[in-house]
Amino acid sequence: MLNFIEFQEKIKKEFLKVLPEMEITFRTVRKNNGVDLHAITIKAKHSNVAPSIYLDGYFVEYQKGLELNDIISEIVTLVSKSVPDKFSTVVEDFCDINFVKERIIMVAVNAAKNQELLNEVPHQIKLDLALIYKVVLDTTATILVKNEHLKRWGITAEELYTYAQEGTKKLFPSSIQSMFDILQEIVPGEIPENSEFPMYVITNSKSLYGAASIFLDETIEKLEKLSHQMNSNLYLIPSSIHEWIAISMKCRDVKELSETVSMVNSTQFDEEDWLSDHIYLFDAETKEISIVA
Repeated sequence: MLNFIEFQEKIKKEFLKVLPEMEITFRTVRKNNGVDLHAITIKAKHSNVAPSIYLDGYFVEYQKGLELNDIISEIVTLVSKSVPDKFSTVVEDFCDINFVKERIIMVAVNAAKNQELLNEVPHQIKLDLALIYKVVLDTTATILVKNEHLKRWGITAEELYTYAQEGTKKLFPSSIQSMFDILQEIVPGEIPENSEFPMYVITNSKSLYGAASIFLDETIEKLEKLSHQMNSNLYLIPSSIHEWIAISMKCRDVKELSETVSMVNSTQFDEEDWLSDHIYLFDAETKEISIVA
C-alpha cells in the first residue's frame, strides 16, 4: 500500500493521463483550529482559477480499500464541475469592492486556537471567540479575507465588519428551531418531546458557519423572545462553528453541563469544526452573552 506522499504522486501521474493539459501542484492548507489539510490544486494553463481538492479524506478511503482508479474518476468529475463559467472572472471581481461587499459573511472561530491565523486576517474578538470574514462565491466556494485585501479594497476593519453584518443577515439569515422539530423532520413520530426542558438549535438558513449568528441583532431578538417563552435566561452550548444549542438555565447544573460539553467535543466532533468548551449565558434583561463556565 502507498504512503501519503506516494499516494499524492500517483494521483498526479494518473490524473495527467486523463487531463494532460492541466497544471497540478500540491499545497498544505491551514484550516480552522490549526488543522492542516493537504490539497491538490488543478489549473488549466490559461486560467486564473485553480480549484483545490483535499486529499486527506480520499487517502483514508484508499487505506480502507477504495480503488485508486475510482478516486481518480471522482476527482476528475469534481474538477470538471468546480469551475463554472461564472467563476471565469473571479480574480478581477474579487478586487472590486462593489462586487465583494454584498458577499462578505462572518465566521466564528476559537481565538486561542487560531492565533496564527488571526495574525493574517482582520477580525473582531467576541468573548473567547473571534469573528473572521469570508467572501461567498456560491454555496460551497468561499475566499478568506486577509489583511492585504482591506488595502486592496480601500476599506477599514470597521467598514468590513459592517459589510459582514449585512451580508450575513442577507445570505445566511439566522434561525432558531427546536431540536424536537428537527428530529421530527428526520424520523417523524419516533422522538418523544421533552416539553419540560426543550433544546433549541441556533444556526442559519444554510447550517453553515451558523455559530456567528449569535452576534447578529436579529438573533439577539429571537433569543430574547425564546427566553421569555421559557421564562428563563438561556445557557448557550457551542456545538460547533456551525451551530449552538440553547437550553433553559433551569435545566442542568452548569458545572455538570460543562463537563458533558467537554467530553462530547473531544470525542464526537472533527477538530476543524470545534468552537469552544465553555458554557455561555444569554441574559434576556441585558441582552448580553457572557461566559459562565
